[in-house]
Amino acid sequence: MDRTQRAAARFGLGARPAERAGMVDVEGWLVGQLREGVADPPVIAALPTTDTLTARLAQARAAADDDLRDVARAILADELNARVNAALTTATPLRERLVWLFSNRFTVSSRKSEPVRALVGAFEREAIRPFVTGRFRDMLRASTLHPAMLLYLDNERSVGPNSRVGVRTGRGLNENLAREVLELHGLGVDGGYDQNDVRALAMVLTGWSLDRAAGGVRFRAEAHEPGEKILLGSPIGAVPPELEIDVALGRIASHPSTARSVCTMLVRHFVSDDPPQDAVDALVGVWRAGDGRIGPCVEALVRGPWAWDSSAQKLRTPWELVVATGRMLEAERADPDAVLRAVTALGQPVWSAPSPAGWPDEAEAWVGPEAMARRVDFAWDVGRRLGRLLDLDGLASGVVGPLSAATAAALDAAEPDDALTLLIASPEMQRR
Repeated sequence: MDRTQRAAARFGLGARPAERAGMVDVEGWLVGQLREGVADPPVIAALPTTDTLTARLAQARAAADDDLRDVARAILADELNARVNAALTTATPLRERLVWLFSNRFTVSSRKSEPVRALVGAFEREAIRPFVTGRFRDMLRASTLHPAMLLYLDNERSVGPNSRVGVRTGRGLNENLAREVLELHGLGVDGGYDQNDVRALAMVLTGWSLDRAAGGVRFRAEAHEPGEKILLGSPIGAVPPELEIDVALGRIASHPSTARSVCTMLVRHFVSDDPPQDAVDALVGVWRAGDGRIGPCVEALVRGPWAWDSSAQKLRTPWELVVATGRMLEAERADPDAVLRAVTALGQPVWSAPSPAGWPDEAEAWVGPEAMARRVDFAWDVGRRLGRLLDLDGLASGVVGPLSAATAAALDAAEPDDALTLLIASPEMQRR
């Protein structure tokens, strides 16, 4: 690959034929996408807010269970189509990749319930997108207190045992959200917290629930656990109960383990499944100097040597592969429903991770015999439908990049539909 192709594959979503010609200053093109305030793709910006969606859900719930199910599925369909269209057409693919990456870190899965299914897209739009190049602490707060996350990890059911509601009803803590904030969203599995910290954070989170009538989130003081909470070795302090969450999440966001966890994730995603320690250390230094801002850390990767190695280190996940294929073939030829069916058939349905840990980013999760057979099936299906319509020589050299002798020879000997199948199934396309 030349530097332009590497930029499109490793930091972007795979090149579009017209896109590559405009990349003269590759690093400038990438760094320009990291500015705060870059507009979302229009198809994303046009979607309704969480408050609007929760009001629709409340109306549907009052009508009938069938109405709630139908409304939730219709909302999800609109959100999925918008996400596909944004992926295939965006002029800022690095930002889009960061949205995917952090949305996966702060997983909300549509498998949970109808309300979560309806709000998962709004969660990504409101709690992830605005913060992908800003301060991590802002994303942590927005994601923790979004209605979709409160529902997904059952915090609306969590009641302080010694609160007025707890004493009256006998209800108690639910620790799901607190545990995932510490283990998955913040410090990491080996980040230095223990069960006492999980319980303390769960107590801080009591009282935060949904306002089903007005939409959005509200703090219910009568359900909040009173008294002091000791989190990560220090008391939360004497602040109003509704502000304890800001102290707690600020402490988690500024913890050294959080810096290392997020920076390791970035290096693993953009460079290698086995993150080079010098790259992680460099990003941690940038993180500390920049008050936990994500954009400067990604810029350090863009300007550093690690992601520009000539060998493609990362296997594309199913979603990445299907999107890269759609971009290669030009977006107007890609049907959102076909994209979503393909991703589901490959084992990574959008916003449907099987657990709060999200989808794995390492190759070993996606290279089993059945998974590889599905990739070949996907390549064959696209080749059969579109192979005779395309300039494969132009796609191979200008978009995918230099091919190995074996791949080039196979393409030369193949019929057009078989050639496109071989190109999509090739190591050069499967990896970035």
